[in-house]
Amino acid sequence: MRWLRRSHARMKSMATRKANPTLEVLEQIRDAVVGLQVRQDETNTRLDDVIERVDATNQRIDVTNKRLDVVIERVDETNRRVDAVVGRVDETNSRLDVVIERLDGLEKRVGALESRLAQSEMRVVTELLAVQHVLADVRDRLVDSLAQHDRVDDHERRISQLENRLPS
Repeated sequence: MRWLRRSHARMKSMATRKANPTLEVLEQIRDAVVGLQVRQDETNTRLDDVIERVDATNQRIDVTNKRLDVVIERVDETNRRVDAVVGRVDETNSRLDVVIERLDGLEKRVGALESRLAQSEMRVVTELLAVQHVLADVRDRLVDSLAQHDRVDDHERRISQLENRLPS
């Protein structure tokens, strides 16, 4: 507003001073300087706003950095824990390798036992067949023996009758 009033006052004075061209150029320079001062004031106001926004942004960045520090600490702790777990997993893997080796040994032994068992089964089957033949032979003999039992009973009865006839 000040600039406007000055500009109006200058116009009045210009009409009166039209005779002096140097004065007119100086007044134009003064008006230009006043205009630049107004623009400088506006720029300073805008610069102050930008500075306030930069300060607010810096504060937000500081808060974010603090939060990031906390997160980094948590990540570091997590990494330490993961490293510990990896160590334990490596130890477990080593132990599993030993168990696998032992299982491989057991598999070989079981394979050998299976082979021996199959051979033993074959021997048992062979012997069972021999026992079956022997039992069949014994059965046949028992049947023959039972068949002769009636004859023996008959002979004993007859011997007994003969003995009974003899004088004692």
